[in-house]
Amino acid sequence: MSVSMNSAIETLGKAPKQHSRHLPTVHLNPLNFAALPASENTKSRPPEWVVARLVGNEKVEQEGGPSKGRYRLVVDGIEVEMTYSRVGDDLIIIDHTEVPAALRGRKVGERLVRQGIEDARRDGIEIIPLCLFAKAQIGRHPEWHHVLRRS
Repeated sequence: MSVSMNSAIETLGKAPKQHSRHLPTVHLNPLNFAALPASENTKSRPPEWVVARLVGNEKVEQEGGPSKGRYRLVVDGIEVEMTYSRVGDDLIIIDHTEVPAALRGRKVGERLVRQGIEDARRDGIEIIPLCLFAKAQIGRHPEWHHVLRRS
């Protein structure tokens, strides 16, 4: 049975709340978006299953110049951004993350921070998170700490 994300959320709105206090967790198969039964044990699901309350497949874009840049994401026509400053070739400072109220709780800010971490790891760049949101997100993910500048 194929259903849209919104109808899956409405249909399975009573699924166990595992990831948020505010939104129901609805697991979908990304290949055909067939909703899982609410009683299904989602902890044993393989990683290719996604959570519908998270942002879909919107692409995080990076825009940057020699001294400043930003990551941006547009969800439901609303822009989210994380800005950073470059300090030399091997250090960036994350200075601001803006998530409008309409998108809060949907992990869009975390996606921006995650993309910045992945890019820093790939490029051998260290990060100083001055933005309190980015600092909190990195604090929640010990696997990201290796990109932090150690002073």
